[in-house]
Amino acid sequence: MKITLLARSLSEGGAARAASRWTKTINCEQIIEEQGLYKYRIGQVLKKIENLVFRKWDSGTYGPTSISFYSSINLRKLKSHFPTTYFVHWVQSNFLSLYRLYRISPHTIFYAHDEWLLTNLGHYLPADESFQETLPRGLIQKFKRNYILKRCICVVTPSNWLKDKFLKNSPNLRVHVIPNPMQKLFLEPVEFRKTREKYGFEFNAKIVLMISDANFYDPRKGMHIGLEIFSAAQKIVPELQLLFVGRAPENAFANISNIHNWGFVKDDSILREAYVLANCTLVPSIIDNFPQTSTESQSTGTPVILFNTGGCAETILDPNLSGHAIPLGNMNKFVESLVYFSKIDLAQHLINRKFIQSLARLKWSPEEIKKQFQEVFQKMIYK
Repeated sequence: MKITLLARSLSEGGAARAASRWTKTINCEQIIEEQGLYKYRIGQVLKKIENLVFRKWDSGTYGPTSISFYSSINLRKLKSHFPTTYFVHWVQSNFLSLYRLYRISPHTIFYAHDEWLLTNLGHYLPADESFQETLPRGLIQKFKRNYILKRCICVVTPSNWLKDKFLKNSPNLRVHVIPNPMQKLFLEPVEFRKTREKYGFEFNAKIVLMISDANFYDPRKGMHIGLEIFSAAQKIVPELQLLFVGRAPENAFANISNIHNWGFVKDDSILREAYVLANCTLVPSIIDNFPQTSTESQSTGTPVILFNTGGCAETILDPNLSGHAIPLGNMNKFVESLVYFSKIDLAQHLINRKFIQSLARLKWSPEEIKKQFQEVFQKMIYK
């Protein structure tokens, strides 16, 4: 009995970035070079890669992805005659063909970061993205629900919000809620003063962090809203400074003063220090399931402010100390929260950080999440 993890994403954003820390993903460029596939069109290349990978998976000679995180799971108790179980992580339209998902679905546990399994092509349902009522279900949407979801072992998702979405569409589906694990680096004790000295910030500086790993203009991420909120708060607290990490066009901050633009950061140790520097982190997403930015921020002890949309509020460890979930669209309340966190006494802020980080260690440590996944695997496979 073995569990094969299928994990791949073309994205470098939140959950995909987090997944890359505890998975090994297929290097398509290397496969293209080795197999001489560069002379084919992109559609043919993807199909050939898919066929090649599955052929090697089926033969047992190639394990393109593995998860050391789960390597110590005791599988000897599971039924030995049960076929390979696929743990499909980060499913999206450019991941596998629907035929392949249909083929493996009876032996699959899906780890769902968004509503892709319930939609036609997008990450979220139209009603959640644009606040419309509903749109007619498409052919792809029906196929996913009737021939993939209904046949799978179960679905694991980080939020109760998304669990309810799945159960609303498939009442008999088995859904388990397990948050994303946090890598140990972010859970280590922080050196607040030393970090600020390292980057030339005054010890009592008031710093607000915003992170954009995805497309800056993606309306779901609400980056433009975050900048409006910061500008409004800066009129009340003029000494506020904005630390921005991620990809953004050159003119994005034309009307923002006291801005520190670090650009896209690939080094996790530097990203962690960005969180440590901040008094609070803004997560202005319009729709999200379980934003990694929020969990990473609190894991370093930094409180977050976000909209109460999707599963965002479920990431708040303590509604008084570690963050505020603001009603969607209430800009004034968001500004008030930002001003509140920026004015907290620095000594109290440092005490709060230790408490927030202790909560994160209890809830999101790899050891804790590993236990929860082990229970799900044994419960759903060993019957």
